[in-house]
Amino acid sequence: MKNLLIVLFVLASGVIYSQDLKINDNPYDKADNTTKSRKAFQRERWFYEQRMFPKNFIPKGSYEKALNQRDLMRRQNGFSMTSPFDTWLNIGPTTGFYFWLLKHYFKNGYSQI
Repeated sequence: MKNLLIVLFVLASGVIYSQDLKINDNPYDKADNTTKSRKAFQRERWFYEQRMFPKNFIPKGSYEKALNQRDLMRRQNGFSMTSPFDTWLNIGPTTGFYFWLLKHYFKNGYSQI
């Protein structure tokens, strides 16, 4: 009996506290059923519904505002490359002398990595 109550409590709390976007006048609800059944439509709906939630549209200039906020956070938190010494340097493997020989002396037998 105790286990049954625990299972019912877990299931009920999952249903009660689950998050769902209930958007009034959602433009995606106005599409016909054939369009709604397409994967591309479902992907687009999933992507844009999260971003248009409060007022059913994405405000003009919000992308630029987000980019400016990102750049500001990078500068404030020290992730911005602003110094002349902040250059990227490859520390990985290099092609080496063998590939230099192939490139300069065996033109037809050379392929880059």
